[in-house]
Amino acid sequence: MGNVLQRAPSNSRGWSADRTRPRVLVENPDVGVGFAIERFLEGEGCEVVVCQGPDGLRRHRCPVVFDEDCTLAAGADVIVHGLNPDRREHAEVLRALRAKHPATPVVVEVTKSSAERHPGLLAGCVVVPFPATRGSIRAAVDRALADD
Repeated sequence: MGNVLQRAPSNSRGWSADRTRPRVLVENPDVGVGFAIERFLEGEGCEVVVCQGPDGLRRHRCPVVFDEDCTLAAGADVIVHGLNPDRREHAEVLRALRAKHPATPVVVEVTKSSAERHPGLLAGCVVVPFPATRGSIRAAVDRALADD
């Protein structure tokens, strides 16, 4: 990834028409963490959109679980998933994303104990130990994009 400091308009909840940069969907219930990852990955040359998952929605129901699809996930080259697999509604999001977008690599930031409890859910994902660092996030995204 290069050092391209461009970003999609912050008031848009979608992807730009520019397909020259990797598109990364960051899912994290913590707004501050999500936007910190966004700023970092944008500095690394990615186009990034942040979603809080079900926690950021009025009825705590993620469309990817209940509707046909999520346009953000459909347009992503990689998904960085920071939702908690120990919470049923968060695990459902990961399951639905993987079912609807099996070719899109998923990076999952998760504690060691949660990873041990959910090996089937995390199978095929690039797992990053919580708390992730800039280096571990970048390496995981690079690996996910290379494996794609």
